[in-house]
Amino acid sequence: MPLTGSVIRTYYTDIMSEEIIKKLNEHDQRFDEHDKRFDQIDQRFDEHDKRFDQLDDRVDFIARKVLEHDDRLDRIEENMATKADIGRVMDTLDTLVGLFTTTEQELIFMGERVKRVEAKAEKNTQNIAQIQPLVGLR
Repeated sequence: MPLTGSVIRTYYTDIMSEEIIKKLNEHDQRFDEHDKRFDQIDQRFDEHDKRFDQLDDRVDFIARKVLEHDDRLDRIEENMATKADIGRVMDTLDTLVGLFTTTEQELIFMGERVKRVEAKAEKNTQNIAQIQPLVGLR
């Protein structure tokens, strides 16, 4: 067969087609390898997603607890005595202690005075008892 342009072209096309198919097969293999790697990466992403879901649940739990504690702190704050409140209570206690101390001291003095009055009354009763026979009242 003589080498004509069409024969050369056909021969060249056959060689090129084989090389192209060979290259395409090589690319297919590389794409398969890449697909495997992407599958592994997808699997890792799925695992990470599960971990993030668990973390989301924990964050939700913590957020609920923070809100509960915030409500409790608000109630405590409403009912809690302030420094000013405690200061007023202490001032009132100081006043009451002062009044108690004064009253206690007055009772001590009154007790001593009563003792003196009773002693005088006893002495006067004895004097009256001595005078009554002399005056004829007995």
